[in-house]
Amino acid sequence: MALTAQNLGMYTCSGSASAVELSDKTSYSQFFRTFPSDNMMGEALAQFVAAMKWRSVAVLASNTDYARSLSSAFSNTAEELLVDVATVQTIQFSSDPPTGTNVSLKAIAEVGVRVVVFLGEAYEWVTIAPQIREAGLFGPEWVWVGGDATSSMLRVLNDKKAGQDAFVAKNSAVKEHYAMLYRECLMAMARGFVQQLNSAKNKDDVLKRRNVVPVNKFLAPFDGLSGPVKFNDAGDRLADFTAFNIFDGKESPVFRIARDGWTVTRVNDPKFFDGSSKTPDDRPSSILGYLRYSSIGAWIVLGVTGLLALVIIVSMFILITMHKEEAVQELGLPTLAYVTIGLVAILGATATWIDVPTRISCQVNAFLLAVGFQLVFVPLLRKLYLFWTRFENNYLLRNHKRRTIVEELPWVLLAIVHPLVVLGWDMLSPLEPKLIATPSAISYQCQSPNGTVQALFRWISLGWCAVELASVLFLAMSVRRLQTASKIHRYTLHLVQNTIFSCIVLAPLTILSWPTFALGTYYIETAVVLYACGFAWGCLHLRIYNMTKRQNRARFGSNPPSPKMSSAVESQLLLQVTGKASSLVGEFPVKWVGRFASTWEKHRLVLALGEGYVGLIRSTDSSGQVTALKHIHASRSTRFPLCIELGMADKAVAAVQMKSEEQLEQVLNMLLSRHAPPAPAGTNRVYIA
Repeated sequence: MALTAQNLGMYTCSGSASAVELSDKTSYSQFFRTFPSDNMMGEALAQFVAAMKWRSVAVLASNTDYARSLSSAFSNTAEELLVDVATVQTIQFSSDPPTGTNVSLKAIAEVGVRVVVFLGEAYEWVTIAPQIREAGLFGPEWVWVGGDATSSMLRVLNDKKAGQDAFVAKNSAVKEHYAMLYRECLMAMARGFVQQLNSAKNKDDVLKRRNVVPVNKFLAPFDGLSGPVKFNDAGDRLADFTAFNIFDGKESPVFRIARDGWTVTRVNDPKFFDGSSKTPDDRPSSILGYLRYSSIGAWIVLGVTGLLALVIIVSMFILITMHKEEAVQELGLPTLAYVTIGLVAILGATATWIDVPTRISCQVNAFLLAVGFQLVFVPLLRKLYLFWTRFENNYLLRNHKRRTIVEELPWVLLAIVHPLVVLGWDMLSPLEPKLIATPSAISYQCQSPNGTVQALFRWISLGWCAVELASVLFLAMSVRRLQTASKIHRYTLHLVQNTIFSCIVLAPLTILSWPTFALGTYYIETAVVLYACGFAWGCLHLRIYNMTKRQNRARFGSNPPSPKMSSAVESQLLLQVTGKASSLVGEFPVKWVGRFASTWEKHRLVLALGEGYVGLIRSTDSSGQVTALKHIHASRSTRFPLCIELGMADKAVAAVQMKSEEQLEQVLNMLLSRHAPPAPAGTNRVYIA
């Protein structure tokens, strides 16, 4: 009809045709309608289902062009809205009786969803209603949602009860809505014709239909009986929708679905099968692989997470009030503040794992974890590095200078690398929630549309974090014997070891995916994160607080406090070897200049001047080097304070730090003169103090 009228220069309007093909203006340039297309209807249905917080539905459709078109539009929009269409079942209603009914209803019963979207005519649903009841798909936990063609449900039911084959309207108060839509067709036609007449230049243009224009120029918006009438460029009606509730033989509007922005507004409380207005769940709670904010489990997780975050923040403020204490000054308030913010950020990221994720929550989660990890470990890495460069070197530990902004810049750059990687990931292929549904479980995962980009950036992130953890572990192991007020190096070693252990526990759950164990995975991951953050708090905040309290008690008691920076090499004295007047031995901080990753470590310096050799033996593992005195080149160091540089035969250079300037001069003179000063009368005494 539309094509025939079009060839005659006429317009065609429909108040009920919803076929998507009619929106193609290359074929139907002069067709329009006051009824939404199947695409709009399917989108409105999906928006309504999503607004009801139903994340899983089953579709039961008639095997007709109308139902198939509507089903396709609904499924496409549902996928965008993260609504899982668990199954789509079709029934052939053209046969008598309909074929495939029992198989389709059994499939819906077994798929695990409790919300069914029926796409077909009202009489079709009424035909199979007895079989739906026998299949157990009616009840307090079940919800049936229908498209526009089921709007005559009550009339069909009344006809069936009265034994009528067709509905005869006996009540003049009942309005046939299709009639209103066709009336609006005539109103749109009239307005278009008036516009054509007003724009015509002469009578022949009108009579010979030379002033025919496309529908997007022919149509104009107006207020009709069904509400505001607007059209898109394809001549399709842009209309709001109303969801009606059928209960106890009555039909009432309960929701308005606005086309602009797809907002769903409740106008009346709906009544479900049990007569209540409580919305049934789309699936039994036993198969949900995630926590909802309304669940007790989510309250417990949020409560424990919030309590731990509060404890960390409060302990930070307590340490601020103790900023003059030795242990607090040694680690530094900025380091403690960064760690505090990092731990709170990591705890905050766990809150985004609750309920159905969104694109924003996926991205916020990744960013918070990246920032939190860097704020915890980069400040600790910096502090350990500074300790490591002065390891067992009393002079440097006691007299180090405040670092400048330029010297701190590399640490800032180190801290922002990981967040920048996450931002690049978000720009190239942002994380989006993906529904993971099986008949026995349903959950969500944050994934990138591009799997290659996701794998690349994920491994870059993991590799970067692994390098940082390895660096912290190496430095903490290197300085673990250092005695300081806070013992930060020792407890940072425990912290990083525990973090690695936690990562090992989480690795299988992160790399491998078990949809049926999604909720268990969530609980394990959350528990491990809470444990790791709590452990970090105990190693830093709580440990420093306890150390400070213990030192304060000792300060006013009988036990003297431990020194602020007492090295393992406290005395740095040279003693005479028994029976060998020209042999001296002592322990000094030594650094092998030019060796990779070399730092200050305690060595035993042996000056066997009579035998003609010098030995440097590491105190921890007895490894070292012995060199003939004639091959030793001794000189005052210009690079390190209070140091003598000993050039060995193999071109190795050792910087040996003395206790004082006087000691340095005496030892240097001995090495240059190749003999020891005369020993005082008596037994073994200290020669060089």
